[in-house]
Amino acid sequence: MEPLIADQFAFRPTGSTSAAIISILNHTQLLLKTNDYVSIISLDFSKAFDSVKHSSLFDKISTLDIPDEIHNWLVEYHLDRSHLTIFKGLSSTQLPINASIVQGSGLGPTNFSITASDLHPSQAQNLMVKFADDTYLLTGSSQVHSIQTELTLISSWASANNLTLNNSKSKQMIISRPRNTHSAPPTIPNITRVNSLKILGVILQDNLKLSAHIDHLAASCASSFYAVRKLKAHGFSPSSIHHITKATIVSKLLYASPSWWGLTQASDKDRLERILKRAKRLDYIEKSFPSVQELANTADSKLLLSTLHNTKHVLYQLLPPLRPPSTLQLRPRAHNHTLPPKNNKHFISRMLYKDSY
Repeated sequence: MEPLIADQFAFRPTGSTSAAIISILNHTQLLLKTNDYVSIISLDFSKAFDSVKHSSLFDKISTLDIPDEIHNWLVEYHLDRSHLTIFKGLSSTQLPINASIVQGSGLGPTNFSITASDLHPSQAQNLMVKFADDTYLLTGSSQVHSIQTELTLISSWASANNLTLNNSKSKQMIISRPRNTHSAPPTIPNITRVNSLKILGVILQDNLKLSAHIDHLAASCASSFYAVRKLKAHGFSPSSIHHITKATIVSKLLYASPSWWGLTQASDKDRLERILKRAKRLDYIEKSFPSVQELANTADSKLLLSTLHNTKHVLYQLLPPLRPPSTLQLRPRAHNHTLPPKNNKHFISRMLYKDSY
């Protein structure tokens, strides 16, 4: 099962939106080494969880190396389900359900991972990253001619699984190599090309700057400040206000920070620090609370340590190979991996060059 979901970052013990975005940026960096630009297409499937066809799901479950009794139980779990609507004491006729994976159930996430496990690019040079039904197709300039073929195959896969590829909500962004003089590729029919793309809650720009995301964070935190002020006016205790601020404002500031912190400029970091300083000044959070920089560093270190010490971590495949053993008596290092070309914008390179975590 593990190889089938190597590109799936949701519903896995070590999976997260941070890991998925890190993977997208890492693959983008690698493609830019040999390509003039990279195309990132965000694919949208309409009502994916509600539409998965049971028959195609059962076909995929039958190929898994699991005991027969587990297979039979999974099939029985989905059979003979029905739906009715009750409104003002009146009930509709019961209708059988032969699609959907029962959202909210313990099996729902696993079933969707199995459903999407055979969705892969047809060309080995192209890459796909999935987080549940959020799917991203990465293509270098040398393979831009294959995009339409990939989209056709993805649409065919969706139809076979009773899903619909919604082109009107799918977006394409082109990230070019610095000082690139090549023209952008032709637009794709029915898919809008954008200069910034929200990927799993983080707004990335085609110049790999983060100003749009910082603007979004500032606006979102401003709304949270208003809500916290109202709660404080209604008599919430200081400790309650502190907990609420951490759960709202601080959580927003640090959401998926390992994936985008390296892309921030000094001005971006100053804006984030001012937001937290404002919360301290208004006594919405303790004066001794760490800075955004310290919190981001902690999040970085925690994610890297969990990756280094777990070969099954979803990001472990992105680490460079281990160095051969040395006979020299050198001081202990934080890790035994070969150092990649230094690039402080990307998580793996940025963290491996740190002396300690």
